[in-house]
Amino acid sequence: MNRFRMTTAALRAGRFGLVLGLAAGALSAAARNTEHLFPIQTTLATPEARAAIGDDVSFLFGGTLPDGFVITDDNLKARGKADPRPSVLRPGTLQLSDEEACRIAFINAMADLARQARKAGSKTVLGIVSHYDDKVRDDKERYECHSGQTRSVVDLKAMLATPGRPGMVTLIGKGAVSAQHRSPVPPASGFAEADDVNAVPLTDAGRDRYRHYLSLPSPKAFVVFEGGQTWRFYHSDPDAMTKALDYCQSHQKVCWLYAVDHRVVWQSDPGRRIGRSLQLGNE
Repeated sequence: MNRFRMTTAALRAGRFGLVLGLAAGALSAAARNTEHLFPIQTTLATPEARAAIGDDVSFLFGGTLPDGFVITDDNLKARGKADPRPSVLRPGTLQLSDEEACRIAFINAMADLARQARKAGSKTVLGIVSHYDDKVRDDKERYECHSGQTRSVVDLKAMLATPGRPGMVTLIGKGAVSAQHRSPVPPASGFAEADDVNAVPLTDAGRDRYRHYLSLPSPKAFVVFEGGQTWRFYHSDPDAMTKALDYCQSHQKVCWLYAVDHRVVWQSDPGRRIGRSLQLGNE
């Protein structure tokens, strides 16, 4: 009798453990978040992409901006999703692979960017970067996709633009309303184009951060510390210039403004560089 009770208890415990194991497995599967990088142009070349996105809007990938444009919106966002599971809406279909679901999600995100551009009367979308979980991935060749058990997601961030003056990138419209600096912006120095990352007097790590800076919304400012080993920047802040310079001073470090928004203000001559907020507007 005691042996029977013990056996029964063991069976029940075994079943309970099995249920827990299955539940844990299900939760683990549901929580899957696999990161992928897939080629951009391969997906855009597919017939389904051309049909969904259209051909009346041009797209440029990567945070580096070409000159000759007026940026009318510097904070455009789009999300594309796809459910990989078989659906009654797709009779006879099988479970989609991560790559297949990501392709659909990317096309949906790009179609959303195109719709927003048309609505705003713009024919050009620039500075397209992956933006999952508010983290920028600046890659001209591949898009970032996150896949789980029930969906794949592609988040993109971009800018709307119209043709402008050759040799310049100008921020107006929606961006200008929120992009007014409280202090006068120094004139461009002519040292380099804003998108010339290799010209920034920093290490490779610093240049990578400058590349990220270019993708961020204005008003913004980027400073370079003496020695070229350290940098700092602020964005989405009308006091970006003064905060960056005051930070250096408060930490008793020497730094100079390199760029404000998409304008390089750095001077080759150290005596002409801006290293204190008191210099702003007193050039």
